[in-house]
Amino acid sequence: MSAVILLALAGTLVNAGPAAAVPRLLAHVCKEIGSFAGYTGVHCADLYREGSQVWGGNEIICQLTGDQHQVVACAGIKEQPTLQVNSTTYRGTAGTCGAAYGHSPCRAERIINYTQRVTACDAIVYGGTVKTTILLPGATQPIGGTYTQLFTDEYGIRC
Repeated sequence: MSAVILLALAGTLVNAGPAAAVPRLLAHVCKEIGSFAGYTGVHCADLYREGSQVWGGNEIICQLTGDQHQVVACAGIKEQPTLQVNSTTYRGTAGTCGAAYGHSPCRAERIINYTQRVTACDAIVYGGTVKTTILLPGATQPIGGTYTQLFTDEYGIRC
């Protein structure tokens, strides 16, 4: 029996089956937060599934503005991944990097964090990133902030 994907009013309904035993990315959505001096800050929200378990994730990226979108190290990042399962919100550990925030430097790659895995049978779920703040290279003021958030579409999980 393979996994079946059906459309539902709340988003997408995904039935569990043997094919769902391999971890897979159900949703990935990104949005630019802002730009400064040739750099752009982007945050992404992800939703993953393995069997009856789901988890949220996020990616924070600083990149060169333009066609190549070369990833560069951000001067600072604050972020937190989230997972919504029905009416319960699961928050991953808030991440921070950059000397401007009193931490070690941000890496010159995508910063990726995850929530805990949660069993979600017969549930509506979505992933997100909240409180995203990015200090772009050379900037003195961050973009984003406490109310900067992004969420995936909702998915119905059946087991």
